Amino acid sequence: MTIQRKRVAKRLASGLLAGALALGGLAISGGTASANTPTSPSTSRLSGSDRYETAVAVARAQLNTTSAGAISATNPDSLIIASGESYADALAGSSLATATRPMLLVRKDSIPEAVSDFIADYKSSFNTGSKRVYVLGGESVISAEVFDALKSAVTTAGSLTPPIMTRLAGADRYETAKLIGAVTGITAASDSMLIVSGTSFADALSAGMLAAIKGWPIVLSSPSGLSDTAKEQISSYLALAGSAKSFVIVGGPAAVPDSIEDYLISTKSVAPANVRRIAGADRYQTNFLVNAEYVLVGGISGANLALVSGEAPWDALSAAGFALKTNTHIVLTPNAGGNLNVSTLAATLAAYNDAGYGTNQRVWVIGGRSAVSDAAKTGYVAASSTDLTSSLTCPTAGSTANTLTLVLSGQADGDSKESASLTSISAIANVMKKGGTSLAGSVSASSDAFAAVPGTKRQTFKIRLTAPLAANDAITFSGFTEGEAPSTNSAFTATRSIGASSCTVAADATGPSITMTAVAGPGGTNAASGGYLYLVSNEAITVGAQTSIGTQGAIGTAPILVGTTAITESATVKAIDPSTVDGYATEFLISLTNPTTSAGVYPLFAGKVVTLDKDQILNRAGLKPSLDITATAATDSASPVFTVLGVRSTPKEASGNAVYKSTSLSVSANIGGDYDGAKGSGYTLSIVNQRGMRQPAVAFDHTAKSIVVTADTGYHTPADVDMARRNAGIGGWKFSLANGYAATAKLNATIAPAVCSSGRCGLDGVEVLLSSSEASTMLAAGLTVSVGGFAGSPYIVSNSTKVSGGAGIVGNPESKLGSLSCFGGANCAQTAHVVSFDTQYEGSGSLSFNVAGLGTAGAADLFGNYAGVASVTFTVS
Repeated sequence: MTIQRKRVAKRLASGLLAGALALGGLAISGGTASANTPTSPSTSRLSGSDRYETAVAVARAQLNTTSAGAISATNPDSLIIASGESYADALAGSSLATATRPMLLVRKDSIPEAVSDFIADYKSSFNTGSKRVYVLGGESVISAEVFDALKSAVTTAGSLTPPIMTRLAGADRYETAKLIGAVTGITAASDSMLIVSGTSFADALSAGMLAAIKGWPIVLSSPSGLSDTAKEQISSYLALAGSAKSFVIVGGPAAVPDSIEDYLISTKSVAPANVRRIAGADRYQTNFLVNAEYVLVGGISGANLALVSGEAPWDALSAAGFALKTNTHIVLTPNAGGNLNVSTLAATLAAYNDAGYGTNQRVWVIGGRSAVSDAAKTGYVAASSTDLTSSLTCPTAGSTANTLTLVLSGQADGDSKESASLTSISAIANVMKKGGTSLAGSVSASSDAFAAVPGTKRQTFKIRLTAPLAANDAITFSGFTEGEAPSTNSAFTATRSIGASSCTVAADATGPSITMTAVAGPGGTNAASGGYLYLVSNEAITVGAQTSIGTQGAIGTAPILVGTTAITESATVKAIDPSTVDGYATEFLISLTNPTTSAGVYPLFAGKVVTLDKDQILNRAGLKPSLDITATAATDSASPVFTVLGVRSTPKEASGNAVYKSTSLSVSANIGGDYDGAKGSGYTLSIVNQRGMRQPAVAFDHTAKSIVVTADTGYHTPADVDMARRNAGIGGWKFSLANGYAATAKLNATIAPAVCSSGRCGLDGVEVLLSSSEASTMLAAGLTVSVGGFAGSPYIVSNSTKVSGGAGIVGNPESKLGSLSCFGGANCAQTAHVVSFDTQYEGSGSLSFNVAGLGTAGAADLFGNYAGVASVTFTVS
């Protein structure tokens, strides 16, 4: 036997320092904790020249790192020694790992130098308390000479309470696993028992992490099933008094055969609901499922993560105790990276922590670059990014050039941490400045639900300044750095980074460019005017005496000509662009009346050239158009034409997820799942009785929208059905016990399939954005909506149907279709409308307009044209 050491110095103090330095950049790069893995997280690689040195590096980090990533030196209370040449014993030994009980690897006939140095560093801590050293496996994997050398190395001569050396070794790996599970405190009635392959390490690596974090014992299976020894281990666990026993099988039937489930359920009378199998398409998906189900939700609250090779077992096994101590996910990755499941977990962790459930920001890499490449680390970091970019727009210099526009590339944080740091001028003071000086004014925000790019949401912030900006003023938005407080209120910390942007105020030397549409009314019963002029400008302007949005102002003396005749009767103007303030807008409506004609029509208006005096128009810099504004008037006898600009469908998750019930069984679509809202509506639920089934079978046909449960109805419970669903990897739905039934209630076969009740069918809240060819009104009672061929309650919840103006939801905030607001008093009209309703169905939809009479018409223009309004179609998805 060879002890591979070049020095035997007893250097505990310097060893602890070395342990701290082994953490790489931790002491230097640690900073404010972040709420999700940032774009450039603090990373550390724990590695050595081989598996033995890497295990020692991990052990030192485990003893000297807190769950938050800070350095805090501790001593081991015991050690686990396993073979670095046969993985099975190390796997079973994962359940022995604790925060202060690391695992080291040795060769059969020699102790690596790194292990000898580690023991020498911590030897004095083993002088008291009769601490234990567990040596896993018989002499065929760790020789008697190595055992004796370990005992000598860890024992101080003359100690009255030397460490207790315990070899846990059976006739084979299965018996060794049984002996490990029998160690005091390892197997408890409240535990779940892990069953994994003893001959294939691929899925077993995920089980080792779970064993350490949860403290669950491990049973090893063979390709043919359970050995007699493994069955004895299971029987001892089932004999423990206490709570119902449960089993978690990690790996598919090729690794852990189905016969084991038969044995547990049929022979040992374990309820099917208490047998969980986690099996992905490969080791990486299995690892993702273990992390998502048992670690992310039930064991680890932060975003610490360790990337470990999935192509060799050693680094993952030695890191099990490290995962427990440092609050870290063990994530298997191909050596080169690029696995989809790793990227998916990165995004899942980022979203989990953005929601406020985690506080850490460290990515560890365990093993050398031949085990986990730098590309694998870089790929994970990129996949975890939820950062945003920003765009800042300055106004053109002028007498009231006081509005800045900040647009983010994504929606601001739903819990208002980011929004709160942007929606008041005092909060934004730290990040929005003019020449280094904080701004004074106010902030408003709008959500662009129907952004130009399908599926894209933006958040727009309008910063109105108290004082106007001058030409060449430079405005900077410094953005947010994740984990820092971007506002003056330190209670708000950024959950992600937002990129910086800037703009410079330009001088305005050019007058506005205006287009005008002139419309003459036919004098119908709804005529509020003899006609109107609709102005659209390329920049914000005022017209006449218009001083504020929503208020009618007057045009000056005879500024409008019809042909060569000046209009001196009443002419009023209203700014109609809702996104601007103080009368400066890009769209205006000028209404014309004729008190001498009862029909309210200028007899010579239609077909005439109408001219608006350019002196009535000023931009923010006080500049006028270069020419008078002209248009040829036309009589309006046509109904408005509507075009669908966008559809937004949002599941009504609070009350609109589908529920199907058949006696004791309740099936519901998960909130936030693939079948929430209307996607889960329209299904049927059937229960088929088949005697003698070991576990229920669940089948979904999403084309036919059917759910079929096949089960032994005299034996199986709703909980058994839900476990069968989970074992089959079916997501988006949940099976549970219906209200009013005892937990032991069995299933009942159904004669007729169950359907959802009208009150618990899935609902989507739908908004359809319509663009009108002219100013128009809509009446909710005059609209008929159908989706998927279904109309009326309960398919379309008509009492929720409402119509609202489309202000603030289309395109650039400075160039919206906007609202042609209140023409002629209470009768309001818009060029953009939102029709909202609730629906149980998705698919092709239609919106039609009642044309029976003006008072009940679904839509009409300003002059009473309604009979020719055509229906529109859209798609709800």
